[in-house]
Amino acid sequence: MKTVLVLGSQKPIARLAIQLLNQRDVRVVELDDEAVDLTYEKTYLPMIKDVNVIISFLGPLDVDLAFEGLFDAIRATNVQIEAFVILSTAGIDNEVVGKLHYQDVDNVREYFNQQRYAIKVVDEAEIPYTVLRPVTMVNQDSTPVTIYDEGQSMPAGTVSRETVAEIAVAAAVDGKYKNQSIGLVQTKTEVNE
Repeated sequence: MKTVLVLGSQKPIARLAIQLLNQRDVRVVELDDEAVDLTYEKTYLPMIKDVNVIISFLGPLDVDLAFEGLFDAIRATNVQIEAFVILSTAGIDNEVVGKLHYQDVDNVREYFNQQRYAIKVVDEAEIPYTVLRPVTMVNQDSTPVTIYDEGQSMPAGTVSRETVAEIAVAAAVDGKYKNQSIGLVQTKTEVNE
């Protein structure tokens, strides 16, 4: 049985992912980023030793600092991580055509730098990873999604949190989108009148 560590477990998208994970044959360990200081290795040590998979819903800011503490703990325990899923954002690679609003972010440039560095930390650890780069997430039922490869231009728009949570769980548990950075936008459907 896989053990999945969910970082940022109190965020709405994380709660959706945890519901989905609880329907699978996995053990879920939750870490609420509001309850502890995630920049310290010691924060992760009590829970990391049996973890196989990590899903990070941290952010929007200081994800890079949290990942430094997390990876210090991973190295200290020699735990073997099979999959690491990171919720990032569209726009970090200047791939979005149109304008996005980044909620709770005053300095977008610094935010992008933090996101890029956090992804680099995971990539350099040579752990199989998936980076999710959704556009603006909204509260609605799961909808069809268009997936854009890294470097491919993608439109601004919306995507449901539920859809992003489903993709995060598929990446973490089923190994989909391994070693990919994917942009996520709700698929536009034509209305026939």
